[in-house]
Amino acid sequence: VKGDDAPFRVAMAECYSRLAAQMPDDGLQVLMFTHKDTDVWEDLALIMWAAGLQVKQVWSIATETGAGAIKKGNYVQATYNMVLRKRPKTAPMGFAEMVIPQIISRVKEVITHMRESQVQAGNLSCGYTDTDYLLAAQAVAAEVVTGFSSIDGIDLDEELRTLNKERRQRGASVLRDMMNQAKRTAVDFLVPLGLEEHLKRSPDGTSAYQFWRTLAPEEKFLLKALELEAGGVEKIGAFQNLGRAYGIADY
Repeated sequence: VKGDDAPFRVAMAECYSRLAAQMPDDGLQVLMFTHKDTDVWEDLALIMWAAGLQVKQVWSIATETGAGAIKKGNYVQATYNMVLRKRPKTAPMGFAEMVIPQIISRVKEVITHMRESQVQAGNLSCGYTDTDYLLAAQAVAAEVVTGFSSIDGIDLDEELRTLNKERRQRGASVLRDMMNQAKRTAVDFLVPLGLEEHLKRSPDGTSAYQFWRTLAPEEKFLLKALELEAGGVEKIGAFQNLGRAYGIADY
């Protein structure tokens, strides 16, 4: 399947719907996915959801650490492996107010595990990047969302067929709100690496995480953008993704 925008989403949903129809009830599929654009992850969640598939588990696997000495900047270092099963006919209907807390809890769980595994590896500069954490949040949001038969009565077919330009004109959707909430949860973990060392010299002994969470989104964005620049990142897409993660559209 080639292309982008609405025709691509519709074609992919038809493919996965057919795959789901051919699966036994206890069957599964494993989807391996890597992409830097968080908007594409929203499309992926929508495709799986519309196809009647549920993301049952997500693993973030560091697959590109060997290229750390070659690639400079905030490159994606991980591939996301998702186990897909048929969504049961008894799957509940949901409302954003009840789904978003589940997304936040699951994002915190997964990213905490990713950070712990990175610390245990003993090399913070050669593990997951900030982009990886944001994308992991998107994958986890897909895991939660696809477990519901519907959320706030969203019309999945209409969402699939709406062009990106029309989406932007129409404004936020229920799915986009939930995916953005996942990213906002993830950014609490994106503490600049130099901040901990700097705060060790502060008289009140404030931890980096405590300090980071007191900052306004614009302040976090500025510090993270400076860190990206210092790391050699020049592509506007990286800063656009960062801006979206902090809810800053016109930075």
